[in-house]
Amino acid sequence: MKARLFCVVILWGTALWLAAPISTTGSEDGIDPPAKGPTVEDKGENHKEASGNKQTARALKNTKKTANEDRPWIIKERPSKKPETPPKPPAPVKWKDDAQRLQCETLLKKLQKSLFKARTYSIRGDTCATARHADGFLDLANRCNKKCPEGFIKSNGYSEKIVQNVKVLSELGKKACLDK
Repeated sequence: MKARLFCVVILWGTALWLAAPISTTGSEDGIDPPAKGPTVEDKGENHKEASGNKQTARALKNTKKTANEDRPWIIKERPSKKPETPPKPPAPVKWKDDAQRLQCETLLKKLQKSLFKARTYSIRGDTCATARHADGFLDLANRCNKKCPEGFIKSNGYSEKIVQNVKVLSELGKKACLDK
C-alpha cells in the first residue's frame, strides 16, 4: 500500500512538473520585455500619478525598519555621550599585620562564594536556600566591616547597593520560605 502511494505521488509530481509552463524572457518568441517607467504615451496623463508613486516608494523605503528594530528581544547598545574615563585604582589598604590581611582575604573568598550561592538559588527559585546564603553573606559582610580596614569591601567591588540588594533577597526569601 505504501509503495503504491509513493508511486502515485511521484507520478503526480512529474505530471505537474511537465504541465507547468516554462518561463522565458520573451526574446525567443520575438516579444520584448516591457520598458521600465512610464512610456511616452503615458507621460501626459499619468505623469503626476507616476511621480506620486515614486514619492510613496521613497517614503516606504525611508520608513523600513532595521533588523534590530524588528526584533525587540535583541539588546540595543546605545553609544554613550560621555567620554570613557578610566576607573580610579583602589586606594592601597593599610593592614595592621599579615594575620589581618590573611583573615580578610579568607573572608573575601567566603563572601564571594556566599553571594554566588545566594544568586544561584534565587535564580533557581529555592527561597529557603536563597535566604540562608543571603544571611551568610550579610554576616560575612558585617565581619569584614568590623575586622578589616575601612573600605576593604568597597575596594573589592561590594558596594552598599549590593549589600542592600542581598538584604532584600534575604527578607523576601525568609518570607516566601515561611509561607510554604
